[in-house]
Amino acid sequence: LITFHSSASLSQGLIRMTEANKNTMRSKINNLRASGGTNIYSGLQKGLEQVTKDYSSGDRVCSIILLSDGADGYANADTRFASLINGGVKKNYIFTTHSFGYGSYHDANLMSKISMVRDGSYFFIKEFTEVKSAFIQIYGTLSTVVENNLHLQAQSKFRIDKIYGMEDMYKSSLTKAAPYTFNVDLLQVVGGKTYSFVAMVEIPE
Repeated sequence: LITFHSSASLSQGLIRMTEANKNTMRSKINNLRASGGTNIYSGLQKGLEQVTKDYSSGDRVCSIILLSDGADGYANADTRFASLINGGVKKNYIFTTHSFGYGSYHDANLMSKISMVRDGSYFFIKEFTEVKSAFIQIYGTLSTVVENNLHLQAQSKFRIDKIYGMEDMYKSSLTKAAPYTFNVDLLQVVGGKTYSFVAMVEIPE
């Protein structure tokens, strides 16, 4: 549990949800108070420290869930977050990022982009009654992960011009010489979910 305003602080590190620890978390959440600005990047940075500090890459299903009801006043939280991951060893850790934007004053575009940085989902929470169903979707996703860090490769005898359906969501690459292949890395594969990728292929007459 991480709080952020003009800066971020760790309210509670990762703990197993026993009945006693659930009560501890409820108490901490109930004591939260709003103050300061909305430095989303600082919260993401602190969250990244928590999910990568005490486990080996890919050995558990893991996710950062970002909640915010305000617009970030510190600029480019999505690109800075992506740079923070890709600029060091943390890019090898397997986790997704989901974001919840509360009310009409949050930056929906930014929150959506942040969720895309690590193959997650964005939820616009207009009314409080929508919170439960959104969290059920997240829990359903995390509890049905069947594979972490899956690498897919498809091959064609024709040149592949472009791949659609993954530009913002998945890390992908193309080979420009034969054998023509495209590669996709999926952080988490969820049971029952369909993954669709479209290839534009150049076929000679």
